[in-house]
Amino acid sequence: MTQTIKVGFDVTAATSRRPRGIANYIFELLPALARVAPDIEPVLFLRDDRWFRRDRIAHLLPEAERRWMIEPIKMPLRGLHRFHGMGTRLPASSRIPRSFTLHDMRGLDPVPGSPDPGNKERKERTIHRAEHILMLTQHGADRLHGHFSGDDRAPVTVVGHGVNLERFRPISPPEKVELQRKLGLPEHFILQLGSFFPHKNLEASIDGFARSQARAGGMELVLAGGGASPEHRAALEARISDRGVPSSVRWIDNV
Repeated sequence: MTQTIKVGFDVTAATSRRPRGIANYIFELLPALARVAPDIEPVLFLRDDRWFRRDRIAHLLPEAERRWMIEPIKMPLRGLHRFHGMGTRLPASSRIPRSFTLHDMRGLDPVPGSPDPGNKERKERTIHRAEHILMLTQHGADRLHGHFSGDDRAPVTVVGHGVNLERFRPISPPEKVELQRKLGLPEHFILQLGSFFPHKNLEASIDGFARSQARAGGMELVLAGGGASPEHRAALEARISDRGVPSSVRWIDNV
């Protein structure tokens, strides 16, 4: 008989008013985990006042138990075999193993012009609390090692993102033509996908494209995302102009 493993997951990020990366990670990963690992019994945790937004995750594993965690006074971890943070927080103390997914090095690797609302301290605190850390890329794992020696952090395992093949798939030639017409896309282009926030470092893509053989060969750089402040958008557009590629860079917001 297979033993059930009861795992608590902090899904607080999934209750955001405008769900982005971590929220989508939660919404995709947990149902997939339930399909491939039926021996895991998930318990979904919401921190502090996000408990009052729990209706936003009503469709996420609707049969799973929900628990309200109020830091630091209420840590209802009874009956769990493990606790996993889907964001960058973990309970302050626990008798069970704690792990979390470290999605990026924001805060630890400072980005000029990008605010850090306590990100560095929160990540450092969570790293020291964890018994194990999941990271999405080997590059991220290497950067983490550059900040913390093996004695200062838990073991790290790299688990890359999966791909939802129902959403991300080749399209038919007619669909391709229609999409290119609708978005004004050329036949061949380089795609930078992600929000237009300072920590995404679009400057590197712009500089690299300006020096590249692709640009010299007539390709375009397509920046698909959104969310830049007017000041940051203006700075990026000025950089594009300074690099001499304003006619070769195309912006697509929130496609």
